[in-house]
Amino acid sequence: MSLRYAILGLLAIRPRTGYDISKMYDRSITFFWHASHSQIYPELGKLKEEGLVEVEVFDEESRPRKVYSITEKGREELLRWLREPTDLPPFRNAFLLKAFFFGLLPKEDILSQLKHEKKLHEDRLATYRAIETVLLSEKERAERVISAGEPVEGLSPEEAEQRLRLGTFWYLTLRWGIMYEEFQIEWCERAIELMSDE
Repeated sequence: MSLRYAILGLLAIRPRTGYDISKMYDRSITFFWHASHSQIYPELGKLKEEGLVEVEVFDEESRPRKVYSITEKGREELLRWLREPTDLPPFRNAFLLKAFFFGLLPKEDILSQLKHEKKLHEDRLATYRAIETVLLSEKERAERVISAGEPVEGLSPEEAEQRLRLGTFWYLTLRWGIMYEEFQIEWCERAIELMSDE
């Protein structure tokens, strides 16, 4: 159900093709709300059917290009959803389920599992750090445009204001991911330390 709101949110920022939506999704939202490309296109069809998005077709040489934009009804639905309180989701973690029963394994197997899990989180943290660098760079760019009061580097002051506002919350979302990965790494290190002392 939340995929529809992710798509509406991306279209509230600006009109996009299905490809652009998938690309933006893969670079951001997929880290906390996974969806495949094969889910995005049918959802766009449903949103169009419900009058929440509209599509404009541009004739291109090779094939038509469909650009989706949010309708007023879609914007109202997105804002209604954004204002709605969120319940805590049920928590599931396959690794923690395994860890609960690690006492049944030999020490070497436990250490191997813990080191593998730690590496996964280190890799994800590195990805998040790279994204953080890009976001901070975009923030500085937007601030330069706002400070200049005129378009700079192809970005208008109005667009810069919007990017700065959106970027604040993108950064906060990213910080949640960074803190989560740091905690996971710390937990793994502590568990490895306890096992090594055994």
